[in-house]
Amino acid sequence: MKFSVAIIGSDGSGKTSIANRLIEAQPLPSRYLYMGLSTLSSNMALPTSQLARLFKLREYKKRIAKKSDEEKPKTTASHDLHHGGPKRGSLWMTLRFFNRMVEAIWRQVLSWIYQLRGYMVVYDRHYFFDAAPAAGANLKKLHWTDRLEFKIFGDVYPKPNLVIFLDAPAEVLYSRKGESNLKHLEKRRETIVEMSKRLNNFIIVDAEQPLDKVYGDVLHHILKFDKKRD
Repeated sequence: MKFSVAIIGSDGSGKTSIANRLIEAQPLPSRYLYMGLSTLSSNMALPTSQLARLFKLREYKKRIAKKSDEEKPKTTASHDLHHGGPKRGSLWMTLRFFNRMVEAIWRQVLSWIYQLRGYMVVYDRHYFFDAAPAAGANLKKLHWTDRLEFKIFGDVYPKPNLVIFLDAPAEVLYSRKGESNLKHLEKRRETIVEMSKRLNNFIIVDAEQPLDKVYGDVLHHILKFDKKRD
């Protein structure tokens, strides 16, 4: 049985590019699996998630249509759809929670099937980090579904065998994509570092380097981990 490796990092760190490159280059027989919270980025979304995606896209377009040309974003980023809209009611949050749990189970089962068939599974992001509240957040102020998600993904849900964190200063990440803001990017980094203390195989790679060098470092750590398991 092979293993799973999660490529994580904030927007602009190059995690999706590196994950896709690993699949294309096939240094080891591999399969790609998105393991984050975004339905826009998922390559294995459930039909219910796809319907929710269409609904949120329609609501997003309605909000954008009401804005002036100067206020309208030049591109549609995933965080616009997932974090830019009005807060949902308790019913929506509850339905989202149960759908997310079913989808997370489905993805994990699929990952195990791939690994049993001899494939290394490359995770783009991971629930363990995505569901974690921002560093220093007051958990009591979170919706009960968010608190339960954090508990399940943090303590119950299977963790990746290897985690590679593509780390770079917030200013560098923002200059690359221009998404989110510096404060959010810095908080995201703090959250990842804090959560990493609960893992055994966590490696930091300098994502400020050229992409080829980042890929080379990531590949080195993966092959070293694979050799150690033999």
